[in-house]
Amino acid sequence: MYKSFTDGGSTTDTSTTQETELGTQQVVDGEGGPVIWIYVYNDDPSNAWFEGCVVVREAAASATHAATKGMAFDGIRSGSAALRQNQVLGVAQGVVATGEYGWIAAKGVCTVKGDGSVAADEHLATHTTGLADTASSAEIDDGKAFGIALTADDAATVLATCIIDCL
Repeated sequence: MYKSFTDGGSTTDTSTTQETELGTQQVVDGEGGPVIWIYVYNDDPSNAWFEGCVVVREAAASATHAATKGMAFDGIRSGSAALRQNQVLGVAQGVVATGEYGWIAAKGVCTVKGDGSVAADEHLATHTTGLADTASSAEIDDGKAFGIALTADDAATVLATCIIDCL
């Protein structure tokens, strides 16, 4: 399902009440071309998502969306290294508090917060505390890369410009 922001709203909107169907996608022209945004729920019990935060699927049934279609779009901050690409929902481009609904970038050029070791032209893998790390060649071969860095994250928690594909 696609939604249009021409009727109001923006990719930075968040809410404690669900305003559209979870998993809804929106294509928005960005500086590096079109970006696909996806509507998700922050089901992380204690962590807000920050700009550049890698968001992964919640593995356990959510109390909010238990046994519903929406459960597939309940996310938490990445807490594990090298998860498979299909476990990554996307990357937050602004703050989404715990228990809020909002939009995250799922495909296209966006900013990603790295662990300080990602160089330009390297593949990205999930890391702990919502950060990205450099994917090894074995992780790339195993489908664990979700993007490529266009710029380096010169120090820990620096935003890097990257192209991602989490769809």
